[in-house]
Amino acid sequence: MLINLEPLAALAANNIVDSSIAQNAKANDAENIVTKSLGVLTEQGIYAFGLFLATRKRGQDHSVATSIDNALRKLLKDTKFLTDNLTNIPKSEIAEFYREITAENKSKNESSVDALRRILLIKQMFETTLTYARYAAKARKDN
Repeated sequence: MLINLEPLAALAANNIVDSSIAQNAKANDAENIVTKSLGVLTEQGIYAFGLFLATRKRGQDHSVATSIDNALRKLLKDTKFLTDNLTNIPKSEIAEFYREITAENKSKNESSVDALRRILLIKQMFETTLTYARYAAKARKDN
């Protein structure tokens, strides 16, 4: 089954911004945290990205980080990348959730090559989503 990831990423990006603003975050704060998280994801990888989200404790930053986490978890579920070992991790364990994404799926006899392909696809999907969210927040800020 072929899934077109771009519209799902666009929808997740809009959900990030809408949810952040609904939690009283300013569009500027949303753009700032999304841009920083995109930089961490691109430069350091998925686990570092999860650690970055987990360490956002200040009010506005925390609400945007929570919105990002919620939207990306839903995106993983919609694209069937959310495996059984990931659904058991509570939302309070953000860093653990993203660390598990980078682990080989031993229960499905996933080879190292397949695991690498899956990780790279998820990373690219997250990067696309965060790029769209950045532009969406910027558009909201300008209006």
